[in-house]
Amino acid sequence: MLGVKDSAVGDGFPQPDNDPANFLLMITSPFPMSRRRSTLLAAAAMIVAAAATADAQILIGPLGEAAGPSTLGFPTTVGGYPASATGEVGGEARRFKYSFRLTLGALYDSNIFISKTNRVHDYEFTITPGVTLGWGDVFGRTRNYLRLDYAPSFQFFANHSSQDNIGQNLLIDGKYTTGKATWRVAESFQVLNGANTDVGNRVTRQITATTLGVNYLLSDKTNIDVSANFAYQGFHRQLNTWTLSGAGYFNYVYSPKLTVGLGVVGGLTTVTGPNNPDQTFEQTNLQVSYQATGKISLNATVGVEFRQFSGVRSDYVTPVFTLSGVYQPFDGTTVTLAGFRRIQPSSSLVGQNFTSTGFTLSFRQRFYQRLYLTGSGTFENSYYSANVPQAIAVRNSNYLSGTIGLDYYVREGWTVGAFYLNRQSFGNAAAAPFDFLDHQVGVRSTISF
Repeated sequence: MLGVKDSAVGDGFPQPDNDPANFLLMITSPFPMSRRRSTLLAAAAMIVAAAATADAQILIGPLGEAAGPSTLGFPTTVGGYPASATGEVGGEARRFKYSFRLTLGALYDSNIFISKTNRVHDYEFTITPGVTLGWGDVFGRTRNYLRLDYAPSFQFFANHSSQDNIGQNLLIDGKYTTGKATWRVAESFQVLNGANTDVGNRVTRQITATTLGVNYLLSDKTNIDVSANFAYQGFHRQLNTWTLSGAGYFNYVYSPKLTVGLGVVGGLTTVTGPNNPDQTFEQTNLQVSYQATGKISLNATVGVEFRQFSGVRSDYVTPVFTLSGVYQPFDGTTVTLAGFRRIQPSSSLVGQNFTSTGFTLSFRQRFYQRLYLTGSGTFENSYYSANVPQAIAVRNSNYLSGTIGLDYYVREGWTVGAFYLNRQSFGNAAAAPFDFLDHQVGVRSTISF
């Protein structure tokens, strides 16, 4: 079949005009960097007015997720890119699809190592080309499809070249429906470079995640959903984590507006190091999906987790939840609320887990059809607990971040914008060495075609 370049705006990547294709010349140099660094930095400085989304994120989310201000570009979680507002129609849904994009960014960071006592500032420049390839309903994802996204990220520091890095983002996912069964698969690989609040410094981490699941219709109002998941998170010179888990839910469609589900989750987590016992966990969860009106929607999962530590200590029991709500009072206005509570092993402290509870409130307002004002505020608390008797876990940290941005759609597929970010950490005496204050201001631009 002939290739089709889909230009649906809702695919999660702004679609560009071909005029600025000269930007692609900036990514033809081989890496790692050598004598070309000064040339690339000079070129990045010259296009600062059209720079892109930068790595202005606190990496405190779950596996594969970078928590912080929302950014255009590659998704940060498996299946995490937004759904399309418009899908392919007719025979085009069966054709090969593709799109290309280039994101450019520049920012000033007042504390690149998120340090309390050794605050180091620098100018950062980021070049992120990207490609999407696939067959079927690639951008709508309501019918069968297979999709590949790949976006390497080249980051340069003006004064600290030792921090130059190449990030990787690869995602393959798909869906296939046959009869009453809908199968889904997702595989992601990421190399992320940035500030991590658990470690308390900049760190490189590698993340691999695999998901295989099926939803089976029992009747018009009932269905079951089961999945198997594997995740690996490896930190440079820190602790690495493997998790194998499975989940099963029974869902009931109470009405066109309300769907409820009851399910269980179980798994095994292994952490490197002699004083990190294997961890097994089980959850019982209630899921609710509610479309109150055309303007309000809510999705929530609430439950209890039971976690064991190879017999070295008593079980840890705590509530867990995830929630997301969207409110669209007017055309061009969107308000989003997200929240979570989860448990995960520490990557820097041997024999310790931390339980994180956080909320993010964000908004997006359109003006004059081309100008967008965005903003968000995030609060998160991380409470540490010991997995073995010899570990002393007393750290209790709080994180705050707030950002505001302004983006302008120059023409179809080309956006430019600027943002300001403030983020900080504070907590009890044990958390004091990890406290920090950081300011960032930057510009960004994305073109796609």
